[in-house]
Amino acid sequence: MNATDDPTPECNPLNSSEPNYWHPSKAFMWAAIVHCCCVIVIGTLCNAVALWCVATCAVTRRPVKVLLLAIFMPAMLICLVVYSTIAEGLVALLTCDSNRISRTVIIIVWTVYLILEQIERASMAFVAVIRAVSVWAPHRQKLGLRPAVMAMTLTSLYFIIIHVGMMVKLMEGKLGHSWNLSYVFSIFNTAMPMVITVLSFLNTTAISPLVLSVMIVIIQYSVFAAPAAGQEHTMDNQRLWYFTATGCLPTIFALAIRSLYQPQGQEATTMDQTTRAMLALFISNMVFGLPYSIFRLMGQYPVHMYIAVHFWFGNHFVVDSLAFVWFNTCYRRRVILWMKGMTQTLASLVTSLSPQGNSVSPRDPIQLSEHRQETP
Repeated sequence: MNATDDPTPECNPLNSSEPNYWHPSKAFMWAAIVHCCCVIVIGTLCNAVALWCVATCAVTRRPVKVLLLAIFMPAMLICLVVYSTIAEGLVALLTCDSNRISRTVIIIVWTVYLILEQIERASMAFVAVIRAVSVWAPHRQKLGLRPAVMAMTLTSLYFIIIHVGMMVKLMEGKLGHSWNLSYVFSIFNTAMPMVITVLSFLNTTAISPLVLSVMIVIIQYSVFAAPAAGQEHTMDNQRLWYFTATGCLPTIFALAIRSLYQPQGQEATTMDQTTRAMLALFISNMVFGLPYSIFRLMGQYPVHMYIAVHFWFGNHFVVDSLAFVWFNTCYRRRVILWMKGMTQTLASLVTSLSPQGNSVSPRDPIQLSEHRQETP
C-alpha cells in the first residue's frame, strides 16, 4: 500500500495529514528515493576522490591537508550513512511500513548528521579565514600542524555548541519562530566563506572597513533600539547574542584581519590552484545552502516542498567535492590520468581473457593476408 493512499499519521510520519498539505505522489517519492541512491553512490565516490587527491598530493602541506580532509570526510560519511537512512525512511513512507526503521536509529543518525554538518561548515569557515590571511599577509609564519588541529577542533566545538544551544532555546520556546536564528546561522555559514575569499582578492581596500562599519551599526541599532514592551527587549537581547555569536563574530574577525594586513606592493593577487578550487567549493555550498536556509524561515510549507528543498540542499555533498577537484588543474589532471590508466588496464585485461585474443580469425582477410605473407 502506498503512503499517499492512506493519509493517517502512521503512514505519514512527515505530518502530511495536516489540512492544506498536498500529499506526495508515488512518482514523487520514487524520484526522491532515486535521488537518495544517486547521492549515496556519486557523492561517496566524489568525496573519496577528493580525499585521495588531497591525501596523495605532494605539494599540499600537512596542516592544509588536515583542514581539507575535515571538509570532505564528514561529507562522505553523510552521503554513505545518513542518506542510506533517509532512503530507508522514504521507502518506509512509500510502503507505509512503520517497522522498517526504528525511531531510535533515526534519532542517532540525525544527531550524527548534525555533528558532521557542523564540522563541515566549521572547516569551510576556518579554511576561508586561513586562505584570506595567507593572501593578506603572505610573509607571516605558516600555520603548523598542531595549531591547525587545535584550532579546527575548537572551531568545530564552537559551531556544534552554538547550534545545539539555539535548538534547545527554540524547543523551549524562548526564541520566536518568526526569527528562527538556527537558519539565519545557516545562511551566514553558507555565504561567509565565499564572501571572505572574494574580499581577499579585491583590489580596493575600502570595502572591508565599509562592511565592518555597516555590521557594527546594525549591531548597535539592535542593542539600543527602543523595545515595544519590556519582555520584547529581553527577547531582542537574546536574539542579538545568538545572532552575533553565530554569524557576525567570525565575519568581523576575518574582516578585522583584512583591515590590519594589507597587501604590500602589488595590490592584485593571483589566485593559486587551491584557492580557486576552494572558491568553487564555497560557491557551490552557497548555491545549494542559501535556498534551503531561506526556505526554512518561511514557517509553514507543504511536505513535497520540504522534501524537494532538502534534496536540493543534499546536492552540495556531491557538487562541492566535484567542483573542488575540477577547478584544481593538478587534481583534475591526476584524476583524468588515473581514469585513463584504469581504462587501459581493464581493456588489456578483457583482451587477455578473451579466448580469441591471440588467435587469427579466418574471416578477417587483412589478418589472414598478413599471416600468409609471413609464411615462407
